[in-house]
Amino acid sequence: MPDPRTSPALRQLAAIGRDPDPLAWSWAVVRLELCGRLLLSPEARTTLGARPGHVLDVRGLCNTTALVLRAIGRGRTITVDRRGRIYVPMWLRRGPSYLIGARADSATVVLVPVTVLDALGDDLEGEEP
Repeated sequence: MPDPRTSPALRQLAAIGRDPDPLAWSWAVVRLELCGRLLLSPEARTTLGARPGHVLDVRGLCNTTALVLRAIGRGRTITVDRRGRIYVPMWLRRGPSYLIGARADSATVVLVPVTVLDALGDDLEGEEP
């Protein structure tokens, strides 16, 4: 794993004199329903502009590990139902628990299966200090 002290992103932030804000993201762990629906956290619903009792279409972009949701922009249409739930794509259904990150200042929500963190932990565990 690369040394975080040599990260280009951290060097760029240091160059402009701004420290990363650890409170920029709000995180929640949620469980997937048997039918494949997932209730977004209150912060994620607010970030996307979902209101109770209203249906909202958002845009979703994905890769092999995560789904990124935004209220506008590129990506496939994903519907947030009246209760704030979405259907998780089949390829992303890798276990019962998911980590949801919401960042209000960029109107971005990230959905990642917890199994991704398990794999990262396994990789880090095997590293020499």
